[in-house]
Amino acid sequence: MKVKRFFSTKRVFFRFLLQFIAFLLLPVIFASSLYLSSVQQAEQSCIDASLISLRHVRNEFDSYVRALDQVATQIMFEPQLNKMATISRPDYGSLEVYSIQQFGESLKSKMSSSPHIDTSFILLMENVSAAYYKDYVVFDLEFFYNNFLKYSDYSFDEWNNIIFQYKNPFFLPEGQIIKEGVSTNALTYVFPLRAGYTGRKTVLFFISKEKLEEFCTGTESNLNRNIYILDSEGKLLFNNISCDFEYNNLNLSLQIDDKQIEGFYFDTIESEKYMVVYARSQLKDVIFTEVIPQSLAMEKVIDIKQTTLYMVIAYLIIGILSAISFAQRNSRPINELINKLIPFSHKLDNTPHKKNVNEYEYITTGVDYLKNTVEESYNELKDIFLDRIFNGNFNNQDEIKQAGEKLNINIDSSHYCAAIIKFVYPDDKKDIYELDIQENDIENICNEFIQELPEFIFGARIRKQQISLLFVFQDNNTEAIEDIMYFLLKTRNDIQEHEGVDIISGVGRMVSTLTDVQYSFEQALFVLKNVEKGQYGVYRYDELPDTSIENIFYYPIEMEHKLINYTKAGDFKNVQSLLDTIYEENITKRKLTRRVGALLMGNLQSTLLKICADSYIEPEYSKKIRQLNVNMPQAVVLERITNIFLEICELYSLKKSNQKDSLINDIIKFVQDHFDDPMMGVPMVAEKFNFSESYFSQFFKEYTNQNFSTYLEKYRINKAKELICENKYDLENISCMVGYNNSNTFRRAFKRVEGITPSAYKENARNK
Repeated sequence: MKVKRFFSTKRVFFRFLLQFIAFLLLPVIFASSLYLSSVQQAEQSCIDASLISLRHVRNEFDSYVRALDQVATQIMFEPQLNKMATISRPDYGSLEVYSIQQFGESLKSKMSSSPHIDTSFILLMENVSAAYYKDYVVFDLEFFYNNFLKYSDYSFDEWNNIIFQYKNPFFLPEGQIIKEGVSTNALTYVFPLRAGYTGRKTVLFFISKEKLEEFCTGTESNLNRNIYILDSEGKLLFNNISCDFEYNNLNLSLQIDDKQIEGFYFDTIESEKYMVVYARSQLKDVIFTEVIPQSLAMEKVIDIKQTTLYMVIAYLIIGILSAISFAQRNSRPINELINKLIPFSHKLDNTPHKKNVNEYEYITTGVDYLKNTVEESYNELKDIFLDRIFNGNFNNQDEIKQAGEKLNINIDSSHYCAAIIKFVYPDDKKDIYELDIQENDIENICNEFIQELPEFIFGARIRKQQISLLFVFQDNNTEAIEDIMYFLLKTRNDIQEHEGVDIISGVGRMVSTLTDVQYSFEQALFVLKNVEKGQYGVYRYDELPDTSIENIFYYPIEMEHKLINYTKAGDFKNVQSLLDTIYEENITKRKLTRRVGALLMGNLQSTLLKICADSYIEPEYSKKIRQLNVNMPQAVVLERITNIFLEICELYSLKKSNQKDSLINDIIKFVQDHFDDPMMGVPMVAEKFNFSESYFSQFFKEYTNQNFSTYLEKYRINKAKELICENKYDLENISCMVGYNNSNTFRRAFKRVEGITPSAYKENARNK
């Protein structure tokens, strides 16, 4: 029981522990992959080094054989060769003996003429059974074989058949040869002479074992290598090995690709892995092969293997200890959370404690409850956000944007429209719905209604027996209005399915900013208040006869936009003119009710707050505007609003003047810093300060009372005068230093400004 209780309380801990330990396997896998990659790189390094070495062996061998071929070719085309092939056992003192002596001297000269060859050769003629060797000739091949040249692996008949059998050059495997009683090991190169018509002839060259070992080892005489030289049929010609294994176990000829000049493959010999690298001769059909034990490559990564192993072991030990610590630390708050949620979950479900319940069920229950609570709170906040838009409680677009960002709401549209749906019961049905079921029925209808709203409805606000809707569109066109009307008419048809329930819908005008939605909402309310009793359906504000907002008070949206723009431009005249028009149209010509007058003053107050949203306007103006009592006499409130408009207009006018002063100072500084640039002129400065050339010229003259070209010329000449007085530069250099392309233009400009030439000015300055 104690063990079961332990695992029950530590269940979360073990889950975290297993996850952390599983995560520790990733570095282990990575380290293993790194080690395997290092092994592959080490193997490839050995293979590359072997290929380089085999190429050297091949090139040395090919070069040596090429020199032998040259000697054999010279012998084959020797003029006396065919004649010598007809002489058989000449008489002593005859002319044939003399010819043989001359032919022998010629052969010796051909051999000595090649400095790259350090071996002897034998010329054999089958037709006359003769052998030319060093300084003598033997006219009996069998006698010659038995007394001068004998192979340990061949009898005379075997040897005789082999050397005269082939038409192309070939090699006899390296073996023991007894030459003149002296035993030696050498590779025999047989070169058949195909020229002439006097029987078969061939030349034997002997490449000593020492020479072959020199080819294989090169300058690294102490290097342990396993090199094999094979013919095209896989017959072993020579080997230079350091490992003790049978050549027949290698099967080199079966593994080597006939189509490749160079390559490698892996093989297993006597349970040990080897890398076999090969390269083909470029002259003869000979294959050079090196067998490399894989252990040689492993020696290069043994340090990496040990280091990786130690690191993995250390990492696992530290990781497991850390995993235990992390699991314990992370499981503790979850266990505490579960212990707190268990009684809370029981209260929600009104159920007793259940045994063997997954602890995450308690977390899921608590999270679901919190999620529902957050969603309800979010919907309430969104409802408040929408309510503030309808009531015009935001001063500007930035406030709406900031509030929307806090709720993760983005209303990115260019036109908006407000509509209100009011639920009503016909008079002849009222007695049926006198109980609380009436309100419950409407509440259910409203909740069903807002579940599936089209994309062009941003949100809906439910208040008692009516729903306020905010429509959003990208374009203000007939199609948008038709979408609104179709939706509201379809909604009425759907709602009429509930017996005795009908609606009246009011639709305001389309507006271009969220801050103007309040006007569209006011228009929708106006529609509901002015629809005759008993008339149900959908009505637009513009469709009501003689009841537009301008017929209540005169302040169209276009006038508001102009008033804002003129104020920010510091245009006193136009601002005063617009305010006079508002006064004339609303105070003089119309008799506004107190409520409508307050609504007009509220609109003007809202316009001022939009202007004050600019960071340039001090906060005290916003405070002063909000403190206005719009319920005071209309003329008094309008006069105070007019004064505030003019004060703000003056602030913008001052700002504009200061900006121009700062700008003209920046322009003059730019000219003074770059007057020496020959490209300095109206186009250059206008482009620098983002002006058109005509406006820049007008702007500069307005603030300096002189043309830009005149100012630049005078400034350059004054700088030239300073340089002339320094008496360090000639006039040519000075003209370039003050921005003139040539001295003639400089002289004319100087005389135009100063009335004298630069030379005269320089002379006068010197005399002073």
